[in-house]
Amino acid sequence: MKYIITEDQHNDLIGMLKLMSNNDDDNIPSWVRRRIPSIEENIEHYITQEDPMDYDDEFDYAGHIIDRIIEDFFDLNEEDEKYYELQDILKERYGERLIGEYILRVSNDEN
Repeated sequence: MKYIITEDQHNDLIGMLKLMSNNDDDNIPSWVRRRIPSIEENIEHYITQEDPMDYDDEFDYAGHIIDRIIEDFFDLNEEDEKYYELQDILKERYGERLIGEYILRVSNDEN
């Protein structure tokens, strides 16, 4: 069965789907977007492997994990202009989560 919808209905439908998905992936370049499932898997791995107490603060902890992800998935170094673009993308997407994880684990270790 086929449905015929107007362009306005199509735009409304696309808008609703974007709201439901609640992803900002449209702003992420495709060379990063296609690696997101693997990146998220490795972030989980590093969260379980890295001891937050080994870092000076939450920003050091989050930055270290993000740098490890860049090393694992992208052939970039600090001289490459895409390195900083990627670092910013990952900080924006995962920074709050990593900082929250640090704070949670450090507060649990102190109790």
